[in-house]
Amino acid sequence: MIVYQLTSHENAISNIENRRIKISTIEELNDPFELLGAQLGDKKLRASFLSMRKKIAKKHGILCFTIDWHNPVLWGHYGDKHYGLCLGFEVPEEEIKEVEYVSARKLVKFYPFKGKTSLDKDSMLQLLCQKYKDWSYEAEYRGWASLDDKDPKTNLYFLAFSAKIKLKEVVIGPRNSTKPKDIKNIIGNRIPGVKITKSRLAFQSYRVVSNKAFKILTT
Repeated sequence: MIVYQLTSHENAISNIENRRIKISTIEELNDPFELLGAQLGDKKLRASFLSMRKKIAKKHGILCFTIDWHNPVLWGHYGDKHYGLCLGFEVPEEEIKEVEYVSARKLVKFYPFKGKTSLDKDSMLQLLCQKYKDWSYEAEYRGWASLDDKDPKTNLYFLAFSAKIKLKEVVIGPRNSTKPKDIKNIIGNRIPGVKITKSRLAFQSYRVVSNKAFKILTT
C-alpha cells in the first residue's frame, strides 16, 4: 500500500539522506484530543486513564500518513504552505491502520487492574486511531513505533527505512522551485526505484496535480 507524508523541503531531504522517517510523539501532535476519544466524565476513571495515556505516550510514537497527496489543504498545513515535499512510502497493509473519524467520544469499558482501571488492547488501539470528524480531510493512516533513542542532532525520534517502509515516491510541492533532476541527484544510488514528480495547482479544480511540463524521473 502506498501512503504519503508531507513535510518541509529541509526535513524531507534530511530524511532521504539519512534513510529514515520521523516518529511523532503523542504530545506533539496538533490535535490535543489524541488518545482522549473515550468519555471521561467519571473523575476516578479520568485520573486513571490520563495516567495510562501518559505511560503510553512515553513509550510509543505515531507514524502519520495520508492516502491523498492531491489535497491542497494538506499541502498548506503540512507541506510548508506548498513549498515542501511529499514522500510516498510502500507499507504493508497490516502495519498501518485507517483512522476513524467520529462525531462523539466513545463510551468504552474499563477493567479493574491492580487496584486501578485499565482498557483492553482492542479498545486502546481503537482510541489510538480515532479522531473528531472535522479532521477527516486528512484521510489519515497510522503506524506505531517504539520511542527508543533520540537523534542527538535534532532531539527527535526516527525510524529507519526498511523492508516494511520503503521510499517509493517524491512529489515536489507546487511552490517549490526544485526540479525532479535535483531530487534525483540528491537520492543518487541511496534508494533505487523512487519516482519523482513535480506538482502544480490544477487549472479547473481545487487539487494539486502532476505537472506534465516536467518529466517524471525514477532513480
